[in-house]
Amino acid sequence: MSFKSADPATSVAACIGWTGVAVYSFWIVWSTNMNWLLSIPIGLMLALAAGGYAIESLSQELTVRRWAISQLVFTVMGVVFLIAGIFDWNVFLARWLLVLAGVIYVITAVLCAMAAKDLF
Repeated sequence: MSFKSADPATSVAACIGWTGVAVYSFWIVWSTNMNWLLSIPIGLMLALAAGGYAIESLSQELTVRRWAISQLVFTVMGVVFLIAGIFDWNVFLARWLLVLAGVIYVITAVLCAMAAKDLF
């Protein structure tokens, strides 16, 4: 496998992005009307999976595939947050926070795409 030592800004941005995915996924599962015996393990499972990517990106041990997965996840999160902020969907977050998170995720997706492209 080809590993790449990405620049620190990309690694930190990817780590922050994956940490946001972990927190948001746990929060979404926890805030549903599910039994707590189900919501805690499901939320922890999703959060720990995203947390693993956060640690790997901070230690700069991502392969091309992992940078591409990060790019895909951050692009989807950014587009969904931007759409939710623009159309003011009835979610638990403020409209400005959704737009800000969407812009940050799109920028992080571009950084991850550049890191994946450098490996080819």
